[in-house]
Amino acid sequence: MVGMENSNKHFKMVAKGGVLIALGSFIALILQFITTIIVIRFISKEEFGVISLALVIINVVVTISQLGINAGLPRILVNKDSKALGVGQLIGSALSIILVASAVSMIVFWLFGNVIGNIFNNEKLSLVILLVMTLILPLGLMSMLDSIFRGLNNAGAKVIFQDIMVNFLRLVVVLAVSTVGLGYLSVVSAYLIAAWTGLIAYLAYSFLQLTKKYRIRVSVKASSEMIRFSFPLLLVALTVNITNWAGVLFIGYYWPETEVALYTVPLKLAGLFALPLAAIAYLYLPIVTQLFNKKNRLQDVRDLYVSSTKWTVIVTLPAFIFVQIYADEISLFLFGSNYSDVGYILRLLSAAYALHAFFGPNAMTLLAYGDRKSVVVGTFIAALFTIILAFLLIPKYGAVGAAFASVFAQACSNGYISIKLYRCHKIQPFCAEYTKPVLFILVLGMPAYLAKYFISDDSVVLIVITFLILFSVSLFSPIITRTTTNTDLSVYAGFEKRLFGRTNWFKSVGLQSKK
Repeated sequence: MVGMENSNKHFKMVAKGGVLIALGSFIALILQFITTIIVIRFISKEEFGVISLALVIINVVVTISQLGINAGLPRILVNKDSKALGVGQLIGSALSIILVASAVSMIVFWLFGNVIGNIFNNEKLSLVILLVMTLILPLGLMSMLDSIFRGLNNAGAKVIFQDIMVNFLRLVVVLAVSTVGLGYLSVVSAYLIAAWTGLIAYLAYSFLQLTKKYRIRVSVKASSEMIRFSFPLLLVALTVNITNWAGVLFIGYYWPETEVALYTVPLKLAGLFALPLAAIAYLYLPIVTQLFNKKNRLQDVRDLYVSSTKWTVIVTLPAFIFVQIYADEISLFLFGSNYSDVGYILRLLSAAYALHAFFGPNAMTLLAYGDRKSVVVGTFIAALFTIILAFLLIPKYGAVGAAFASVFAQACSNGYISIKLYRCHKIQPFCAEYTKPVLFILVLGMPAYLAKYFISDDSVVLIVITFLILFSVSLFSPIITRTTTNTDLSVYAGFEKRLFGRTNWFKSVGLQSKK
C-alpha cells in the first residue's frame, strides 16, 4: 500500500511538470506550424529545402558543442555525490564550457561554411550557413539553461522562454517581413532575431533566479567531473541526431532541395507524436534518479514507468490512428496543394515517432540507473540502420526511403533498449493495465477507418468529429477495460476537479471498474 502511495505521489510530480511541458510544447508546436505554413506558401520548395538543410547542419554542430553536458547535467544536479561539488559551481562551469565551445564552433563554421556548401553543390546553402552559424551560441546556451532548470525541477523556464517566447517572436518577425514580400533570407533573419532576443531574456531571468540561491562560479573540478560523466552522452546525442536528421542530409546530397522540403514539411507535423513522452520525461529522469539513490525503491520505479508509459500511449495512440486514416487530407489542408502528395511520408514518419512513445521512457530509466553504455549501444543501432538504409533507399526513393529508414531504425533501437531494461531490472510496461487499454484503442480505430471509406463526406466537420470521438473515448479506456489503478484515479480526479470543482464521480466509476 505504501508503495502504491509512493508511486502515485511520484507520478503526480512527473505529470504536473509534464502537463506544463506538454502545454508549452503544444503552444510552441502551434506557433511553429503557423510560421511554417506562412513560409512554405510564400517561398519556393527549393528555398525551404535549403533553409531546412542549413538548420539541420547547425543543430548537429550545436549538439557537438554541448559535449553531452546538457543531457548529463539534470542527473548530476540531483546526484548526492555530485552535490558535494556545489550547485553553483556546477551551473557556472556548465555555462562556461558551452560558451567557449559554442564560440569555437562559430569560428570553425565561419572558416569552412563554403566547403559545406560545395559538398552539397549549392551556393545558396553556403550563404545561409554563414548567416545561421550565429545561431550556435544562443541555441547552445538556451539548451544548457533548460538543463539547469530541469535539474532544479523548474519546468516553467523552458516553457516561457524556449517554447513560447522564441517561437512567438519568430512568428511576429515572419509576419512583419511577409507584408513587404517574404524571401528566404528574411526567413533566416526571423530565426536569428527570435533566437538572440529569447536568449537575452532567458539570461536575465536565469541571473535573477539562480544568483538568489547559489553562488555561481567556475570550478576546474566541477568542469572535469561534468565532462567525464557527460562525454559518453555526447555519443548518444550525436547518434540520436543522426537518426533524426540523416534523412535530410542524405536527401540534400542525392536529390534537389525540393525533395528536402517534401521530407521536412511532414516531419514537423510527425514530431507531434514525440510531445507526450518528452513532456513526461522532462521530470521523469530527475525523480527516477532520486529513487535510484534510495534503497528498496525498485517497485516504485516499476510502477512509475508503467504509469508514465500507459498515459503517454493513451494520449498518443488516438492521434496516430487519426493521422494514418486522414494523412492526405491533413497534408492538403495544412500545407497546400504543393505538398498534397506527402501523405504517405507523413504516415511513415508519424509511425517512427509514435514507436518511441509506445515503449515509454526506457532510455531515461537506464540513464537513471547509470547504464549509459546500453543507451549508447541502442542509439548507435538506430544510427547504424538509418545510415545503411539511407545509402540503400534514398538514392532511389528519396523522401519515402528516408521515412522508411526512420521507422525501421526506431523499432530496432527501442526494442534493444527495452529488452536490456527488462533483463537488467525486470522493468517493462506490458502488463494488463497497459495492454488492455492499448488493444481497446486499436480496436476503436477500426470503425473510424471504415467510416473513411464508406461515408463519402470527407468534410472538415466529419474529420474533426472523428478525432474528438477517438481521443475522448481513449481517455476513458482504463475505465472501460476495467484496468484502472490508483494512479489512473488520481489523473481522473485531477481532470474532474479542474473542470467541475469536485472529484467524486470519476473516483466512484473508477473504483467500480476495478471490482
